[in-house]
Amino acid sequence: MPRWAPGGIALPEETTTEAASPERRAFLFALAATDLLFLAADLAREWPRPAAVAAGRITLAVVLAGCGFLLGRLRSAAAARRVTQVGGVASALAIALVAWGSGGADSFYLPLLPLTPLILFIAVPDVPSALVLAGAAASSAGLGLLAWEGNPASRLVLWALAYASGTAYALVGSVFHLRTRARAAAAIGRLEASERRRARAERLALAGQLAAGVAHGVN
Repeated sequence: MPRWAPGGIALPEETTTEAASPERRAFLFALAATDLLFLAADLAREWPRPAAVAAGRITLAVVLAGCGFLLGRLRSAAAARRVTQVGGVASALAIALVAWGSGGADSFYLPLLPLTPLILFIAVPDVPSALVLAGAAASSAGLGLLAWEGNPASRLVLWALAYASGTAYALVGSVFHLRTRARAAAAIGRLEASERRRARAERLALAGQLAAGVAHGVN
């Protein structure tokens, strides 16, 4: 069964997520390392809930590094996509925990939540479901935090627009990426088919020339 990309484009069954490529896995490992650097900086500061900040940072680093590790070893495309989906949701929730621990609605980490799908898009450009799930988790956690702290409805609406925009931009980028990749695969398929036809025509022409030479020799 082929895998269908948005827009009705069929991709080969063996197609796996690009997050399994060495470059994108390296990006995940780099994000994990950067997160640990932020953890070191956060531990030196006084936060309202330092334990939550540390827990969120450590969880995020483990999720990112774990995804990079698993994606390098999984051979099933479906399993690789599930890893990106679960990893995206877990990353969003970990960032939300950091935001809550560092001040909630007043935390300067809170604006990272709407950007979660866009950051994930760099690592996983060809799994739209992972981007949507990460955006849903980020918006649920972020808006829930704002509502729990009693923020006015006008502020909730603005943040909801920010979350929706971040998810929408990532999703559109993923759709465009899939369509571009599908067109490239189709062009390569046509080129390979053309090369096969040319090689067959050359073999038939050579066989005809040999036959003509044999016939000429007999005569």
